[in-house]
Amino acid sequence: MLTVRFPNGQAIQYNDAKHVEYAGDFIYLYEKKGDAGWSVQVPKECLIEAIRPCRIYNPLQESTNNKIELLIKEIRSLKRKLKVK
Repeated sequence: MLTVRFPNGQAIQYNDAKHVEYAGDFIYLYEKKGDAGWSVQVPKECLIEAIRPCRIYNPLQESTNNKIELLIKEIRSLKRKLKVK
């Protein structure tokens, strides 16, 4: 499995891709070395990840997100109690 991460942050995971070849302005992904059949061509600016990416997070952001989620749940609960739509 290979993951291609584009400069804009978008990532595409190719489950069957296992081999990478660099040629000019492009990177080619193949199922196996020497495979002339199926391939994916991506720009050389992309990052190729050969394993699942590790978890990257900002604890301050996650803390804020958790607080927001808890507030949303509380608001929903209050709406149910008040029977407001």
